Amino acid sequence: MLQSARLYASAGVLNIETSRPEFLEDRKWQLLFQVKGGSFGLVNPYFRYGQQLGEKTVLSVDGDYLRSDGQYPFLLKNGKYTQTEKRTNSEVDSWHTEWNLIHEFKEDKKLNVKAYYYQSERGLPGAVILYNPVSNERLWDKNAFVQAKYQDKIAEKWSLQALAKYNYAWNKYKDKVELYEGEVFPTRVTSLTALHARYQLGGVQMDASLINTYVKEYVESGEKPDDLKKLSPSFSVNWKPFSEQDFFLRTMYKSTFRTPTFNDLYYYRLGNRSLRPEKAKEYNIGVTWGAKRNSVWDYLTFTGDVYFNQVTDKIVAFPSTYVWRMANYGKTHIWGADITLSMGIPLGELFKAYFSGSYTWQKAVDLTDPNAKNY
Repeated sequence: MLQSARLYASAGVLNIETSRPEFLEDRKWQLLFQVKGGSFGLVNPYFRYGQQLGEKTVLSVDGDYLRSDGQYPFLLKNGKYTQTEKRTNSEVDSWHTEWNLIHEFKEDKKLNVKAYYYQSERGLPGAVILYNPVSNERLWDKNAFVQAKYQDKIAEKWSLQALAKYNYAWNKYKDKVELYEGEVFPTRVTSLTALHARYQLGGVQMDASLINTYVKEYVESGEKPDDLKKLSPSFSVNWKPFSEQDFFLRTMYKSTFRTPTFNDLYYYRLGNRSLRPEKAKEYNIGVTWGAKRNSVWDYLTFTGDVYFNQVTDKIVAFPSTYVWRMANYGKTHIWGADITLSMGIPLGELFKAYFSGSYTWQKAVDLTDPNAKNY
């Protein structure tokens, strides 16, 4: 239950915890280095260093660098003439580092602090028109954040978790040929608040949550988009009908939405500051089964889900008279099914084999206009 409000508010989020360094025997440090190389000038070195700073404190530092010139060959065809060219302006240069500090006050009290930085510069290759491969578009990205998580089991039935995060994202696009209007320098402040409740009755677990989202927009020039206030409910039931077997039946309803990105709102000619959020109602029924460990396998698990989504006010690039433009358009019904199977098989004392497979079926139907050809 103790998750961030952002996780409850999103349709799907990966919840990742950084692994703690493992030290061999009495060693107080750990060092890992690897390097990858590939076609078109790809070089990608990576390192990780871990250090024990005391009985209860561990520090880890990660870093990697990636560069590639991206000059891959392609065939340029024009009628009966064919010639080999090389793609230009597609190089990538990026690096990132992160620092993690883990401190355990007591067995049930732990503090995790992470600092992260990433930056990149890359070329954006354009179309080859009339044998002209020149492209001058460039893209720069910077992202930095600092976050902390404190966990404490106050009593037998009470737990506390505090999360704090500051995130900075910077993006710059430049085309040396075209002339554009002045920048708007947008700023967005988002507040997410989650109320979550759980009730357990025998093998039935019921969860309900209510998310309050508040988004405040600022621009230095021109009109700004409307601010956003929205409540989003969700509800789920998890039933284990047989106490002696790992067999679960699940059902879920969730209301989510996606706010327009800065590119959707402000990109030259394409952007639209009047966009509304893209809304979705999601329904899901699923089953999970796990076989008991035996002489053949360590584990065998199966999951199956069937879902139905109703999406309105989809944010799409819509063609107008002379240019494409972002717009809220349409109503979509999405049916889908997911099946996964995974197995772990021991092969003697030294080896294990792992198998996994998944199958997805999905059908998305445009139901915007019954009189349209694409209905």
